[in-house]
Amino acid sequence: EDCESAADWYQQAANAGDAPSMMSLASMYIVGKGVEKNQQMALDLVSKAAQHGHPDALEILRSRAE
Repeated sequence: EDCESAADWYQQAANAGDAPSMMSLASMYIVGKGVEKNQQMALDLVSKAAQHGHPDALEILRSRAE
């Protein structure tokens, strides 16, 4: 319940363009905590966070490209 509630709040903030929330929600999708496990959704969120200049997201995408 708490994880699902957190996921809802992160989703709302991510929808509003908050990159740290996108990264937090991505990590939840990776492990399936509070949401159904979904690697593609996680990657999409990391990509969006990178578009907003989040340094960790940029590093993840850089390392995937190598």
